[in-house]
Amino acid sequence: MHVIARKGFGQDHPEVLGFLARLHLPLDELQEAMYEATQTSYEEAAAAYIENNPARIEYWVSGEIQ
Repeated sequence: MHVIARKGFGQDHPEVLGFLARLHLPLDELQEAMYEATQTSYEEAAAAYIENNPARIEYWVSGEIQ
């Protein structure tokens, strides 16, 4: 994923910039979640991913590695 923002966005919103900089989803996990979404729904697949990857989600949000 590549993020494009206006000049100065990082200074105005450092927390958001940090979140976007930490956001990384390995391709195999993305593919698995997308397949799961075709079998259930996007909402259920996203909820399952969040439930099964709490440390990654926490890192994205807080920047802290558990």
